[in-house]
Amino acid sequence: MRKIKVIVKPGSRLNSCQPTLEEGVYLVRVTPPAREGKANKALLKVISRYFHLSPSKVILTKGTTARIKEITLLD
Repeated sequence: MRKIKVIVKPGSRLNSCQPTLEEGVYLVRVTPPAREGKANKALLKVISRYFHLSPSKVILTKGTTARIKEITLLD
């Protein structure tokens, strides 16, 4: 089990994930807007692809309405 921090940019042109200069913090861009949980669903998909995990192994633990979120990755 590993916890990471994520800075989310909803409404971007493409989905992407990249590490920042700070260890354990990632910048994730998602195309859906931050409405009705659409950006959070896209965020979990992007993170699962980036870390090569199944989507059920990626859990949003903190920050459902914030831009800075905490995500738990289950091994």
